[in-house]
Amino acid sequence: MSEIPGLVGIEDQTCGDGSCLLTFQIEDDRVADFYAAFGLEPGDTAGLQAVVHTALDRYLEARGVPNNKSTG
Repeated sequence: MSEIPGLVGIEDQTCGDGSCLLTFQIEDDRVADFYAAFGLEPGDTAGLQAVVHTALDRYLEARGVPNNKSTG
């Protein structure tokens, strides 16, 4: 079980262009709790995307993995 309120799981799907789509599975009655855990309003997908992007960047940097930001 996740320590993030309402988070049931995360699915990843590799897209044809090589990018990856993450789908967050959240309990229906805990959506507000999930977003609040990140300081976001419920349904703020742009804010959640920024949180995930920042977290992944920091994770890679902490492990010394070069991150090519030229691809966006």
